[in-house]
Amino acid sequence: MDLVIVGSNAGINDWNADAAQEAVLKFSRKLSVTNHDWMMPFSIVGVTKVPEEQGEWAAKAALAILGGVSPAAIPIVPNNRRDIWVNPKIIDAAKLKMPVSMMQKAKKVLPVE
Repeated sequence: MDLVIVGSNAGINDWNADAAQEAVLKFSRKLSVTNHDWMMPFSIVGVTKVPEEQGEWAAKAALAILGGVSPAAIPIVPNNRRDIWVNPKIIDAAKLKMPVSMMQKAKKVLPVE
């Protein structure tokens, strides 16, 4: 299966969200995915971090340090929680079919108006 991975718009000095949205709606024919919630107006599916998870880990680590645990003894752990996003407007424009369960469960975002 072909897909497009949508990274970040960082580093694109002349980034134009309106032009990008117009192009995505006009030319999307394949599944596009991102891991950045701010790129969801330009992507079909997103799998993003849940920021609260990082804050919760930092708070627990801080409490452990205050309780006498050496910072070196606190393991670095990967994120475990994810948000799944879909962009119905681009799905429709690309004439793609997504699993019903995904469409029901995922957070929905609409392109920048």
